[in-house]
Amino acid sequence: MSLPDNVKEAFNKGTTSTFARFKLGDYLAQALGNSSALVKCSKFSVGYAALNTAGDGNAALFSDQDSASIPDNAIVYKAFYDVTTTFQDSGTSSDADTSTLQIGIEDQSADLVSQVSIDNAADWDAGIHESLVPGGDNTDNIKLSAARQLAVTWSAGTNDATALVAGAMDVYVFWVQGS
Repeated sequence: MSLPDNVKEAFNKGTTSTFARFKLGDYLAQALGNSSALVKCSKFSVGYAALNTAGDGNAALFSDQDSASIPDNAIVYKAFYDVTTTFQDSGTSSDADTSTLQIGIEDQSADLVSQVSIDNAADWDAGIHESLVPGGDNTDNIKLSAARQLAVTWSAGTNDATALVAGAMDVYVFWVQGS
């Protein structure tokens, strides 16, 4: 299979554009022929109620859109998340939005997004956000040693910030099957 020059160029440059990576992934999936594509994407939907149920400091585990985990030996090379509803907590006044969230792959802590306060608009307001696995540089890749789910951990903020009252996101994890 021969790749078009613009696809080769984007691949060789390790492009940082989410759109360009989608186009590259889409091209590869089409070129390799549908469901047997080399590149896989798992989508995880996360809402504030599930995080509250897990409790302060405990990871809530999520299966992907097919009620599955990312398989053993998968190599995660890219992830991003789309906050569809801005995260908010029950804090009032100076305590508002002092809770924190982190995103990881089960049993691997904060591989995707480190623990960050939800008042940080760059991470938890509505919109598309990059993760710690930006793609393009294989030093950031994660190889799983067992099938894993997505783990999102909420930690209560200060004083009145004892629960999340809003927030939802979809987390997209791109991976290839390793040996």
